[in-house]
Amino acid sequence: MNKKRASPRNNHSRTHGARPRFKDGTRIVVGRNAVREVLRHDPGRILELYVAPGNQERWLAKSELQRSIHQSAIHEVSKHEISKYSGTDSHQGVMAVVKERARLPLKDLLKKELDLVLVLDAINDPQNLGALLRAAECFAVDAVVLSPNRGCGITPIAAKSSVGASELLEIVEVSNLADAVRKLKEAGYWVIAADSGPSSQPLNEFEAPERCVLMLGSEGEGLQPLLKKEADMAVRIEMEGVIDSLNVSQACAIFLHELRRQRKGS
Repeated sequence: MNKKRASPRNNHSRTHGARPRFKDGTRIVVGRNAVREVLRHDPGRILELYVAPGNQERWLAKSELQRSIHQSAIHEVSKHEISKYSGTDSHQGVMAVVKERARLPLKDLLKKELDLVLVLDAINDPQNLGALLRAAECFAVDAVVLSPNRGCGITPIAAKSSVGASELLEIVEVSNLADAVRKLKEAGYWVIAADSGPSSQPLNEFEAPERCVLMLGSEGEGLQPLLKKEADMAVRIEMEGVIDSLNVSQACAIFLHELRRQRKGS
């Protein structure tokens, strides 16, 4: 009697040419590092994983997270298809459809006694936003406040550029940044504006308050006037070279490093 040979067990569902099933409450994360951070910290958020041929086995092995992925369907699709689904060519052959993280409402943020909050205004370049989020995570910012009305929002490119920081940080989205900053002041935070104007205090002479909000604006526009009015103090980085300005994410990293250095010193 001939017995049908059983196919080998495989924890991973690998289908070719599958199309993502986008639903409300989901979004796309691209790039090996960004997807890896979701897998490492909250694998249950992964609904589907798309990997280009040639990347699948190598990337999964390097991620050391194969056991976490058995809950998710893994699909092999071309890089062209990943570009089409994600809207970017900057995906490194890896894309995940994930459950959107619940955002912390501002009212709940105000109830927390936090140390350092970062407010971002008019950051329209997703790569800049990603780099800012990366700096914020590296220097242990407690929360990032931004407005989708005043910037690009957490797009797939921003998430990839953040190297996974967008999936780790507490991000608070508000409709009105000036109103949010006023409420943070009322909750006991000192508000610091990063501003290169002559009335600003040099960073190396600045003494940081205990609980503070650091506000940064875009490289072109800077902070909107309404936000500048809410600042308790303004601080600048002293330039010594021929070029008289830094990329906003570079400036952010320097500000945050100094704020954290003073915390450790005290």
